[in-house]
Amino acid sequence: MSLADEEALIRAFVVASRRTRYLDLVASKKRRPKFLLKLGHFADLDPRFATELHGVETSDHAVIARLKKLGAPDECYVISDSALDGLRLPLDEAVRKVVMYGMTSFVSSIPGRLAFFRNEEGYWICQR
Repeated sequence: MSLADEEALIRAFVVASRRTRYLDLVASKKRRPKFLLKLGHFADLDPRFATELHGVETSDHAVIARLKKLGAPDECYVISDSALDGLRLPLDEAVRKVVMYGMTSFVSSIPGRLAFFRNEEGYWICQR
């Protein structure tokens, strides 16, 4: 697991009022599952840096193309309520699995700069 990637993601894309709490949760093996459970209905993305995707924009191909256009490298880091949690994976593989299997996840492409987020309520590109 890469705590540095997780910290960068939370500091960049989560509203200020919830950052400290979430940083504490992800850093603790015991409390991490609490954070992962919250992702399903996560309402704490900073709207200044999160763009919701709709319709055809939510296909795995469209998300991958958009991330690559924004400078995403071939590898990413995943925070997820699934077996993908804490893994570094090829970007294409991570996004396809998250989209196709409906996994609630953050796919961090550039720590603190670019990510994809999917939960039960939608899909977002997070960029700073």
